[in-house]
Amino acid sequence: MTNRTTPGGTDEGPDTPRGHGAPAIDPDLVRRRYGRARPGGSRRAQWLVPLVGALVLVAGAVGISLAMNQEEDVLVEHVGYTVTRPDEVEVRFVVVAEPGTEVVCTLRAVNVDFTEVGVREVHIGPVVERRTAAVEPIVTSERAASGHAESCRPAG
Repeated sequence: MTNRTTPGGTDEGPDTPRGHGAPAIDPDLVRRRYGRARPGGSRRAQWLVPLVGALVLVAGAVGISLAMNQEEDVLVEHVGYTVTRPDEVEVRFVVVAEPGTEVVCTLRAVNVDFTEVGVREVHIGPVVERRTAAVEPIVTSERAASGHAESCRPAG
């Protein structure tokens, strides 16, 4: 049997009671067509629980990573340089570290082509204040165009 449209524009057919515009819902037909409802609650709960579990795992991993990688922060700020001789450049920089920290800094000198012409590691400290200014020379193999503190790290 097929559905037919009445003059009022509603569908009538085997699943539509006469005189009503909406079809009747037969629970047995729905169950046969789509299967039984899933046990365990709504769809929202089915994706929300694994999502919360994943977020807890990520937060735990980040916390463990931070705890394992807690090193003293040592920063270096470049202040300037002066070419004092054809075979030497003087580098001015500031070390930022907790008082009492011994620091090792790598200084680097380059020529006009940015080729390294001198390098030196210097030991500073233990520092007395959080910010410690330093001026150190670097002996170079040729005239330097610039010099800078490449990096600083805790000694040890």
